[in-house]
Amino acid sequence: MARRVFLGIDFGDSRVGLALAPGDSIAVPYSIVRYGDGFWQKLGTILADEKITDIVVGLPIGLSGNETERTRKTRDFIASLRGHTALPVVESDERFSSLVARRNLPKGPDDALAAAEILQGYLDAHARSPE
Repeated sequence: MARRVFLGIDFGDSRVGLALAPGDSIAVPYSIVRYGDGFWQKLGTILADEKITDIVVGLPIGLSGNETERTRKTRDFIASLRGHTALPVVESDERFSSLVARRNLPKGPDDALAAAEILQGYLDAHARSPE
């Protein structure tokens, strides 16, 4: 069975944080990519170079559980992403990922760390139990 490689995405209007997790290992921050001209080409290169098999996108749901304008923008991004790749794309609740990222790395852009928090949360929630 081929090894799975996960890409976590924290979508923002101008920056997109990326994180990687080979197999069921620990998610690590990877990079921050500007969202604009050339984004899809750059993302395609990353998907190929890193041999990504699965994509996890953080979905910002309001604290009350309601969808917000940010949720709708992210859903639009996810629809575009699905149009640019045949890889499986799943949504993962990201309510506290940026807050956790800021606590762990108080200076500088936290988008890639937020992506790692999103991805790690997904991996933890879907971990295979030992048999």
